Amino acid sequence: AVVPLANRLKLVLISPTATTDELSGKDDWFFRTAADAPTGARQLAQLIHRRGARSLVVLMDASNRSYSSSFGHAAATQFKALGGTVATEMNCESGPALDYGDLAKRIVAVAPDAVILVDSPGEAAIVAQQVRRLDTHAVIALSPWGANVQFVQFGGRAVEGTIALQAVNLDSDLPRMHDFARRYRQRFGEDPT
Repeated sequence: AVVPLANRLKLVLISPTATTDELSGKDDWFFRTAADAPTGARQLAQLIHRRGARSLVVLMDASNRSYSSSFGHAAATQFKALGGTVATEMNCESGPALDYGDLAKRIVAVAPDAVILVDSPGEAAIVAQQVRRLDTHAVIALSPWGANVQFVQFGGRAVEGTIALQAVNLDSDLPRMHDFARRYRQRFGEDPT
């Protein structure tokens, strides 16, 4: 929303996290340090397909529509291009009114081989738990939005085996990564996530 104002003021904006394709391919004052959402979505779809999934459900959280749509539609398009079928691209609005049990029933009703959750860590963990209660075989995969420590903490055993691609390897043995983690801990008092 602020990009037009920044362009008018010729103010440089830099983001490490804004990856929606709505900000791609423009001659403006906005720069990002991460690839756009569709790039990772296509990679995730390829990985899921390579691992044998042939049918897919994509669940997108409408509370962050610009990102979730960018990621979800790109994953579905890539999966179809590989010969897979997308049973449904489903939108939901996260929050206390969402019936996660009903959502999981709608997901497993189409018997997908895989489910991609484009959601926050907490919401994705709850959906994954509900899906696992009903289907122990479907592969669960996450967009980078949901793929962090909180997902594992909230999801517990139900999220074991979930697939997620990340741009940063926090367990890297590279000296520069160790140095970054050390400086981060000194400054913020906790490990980077």
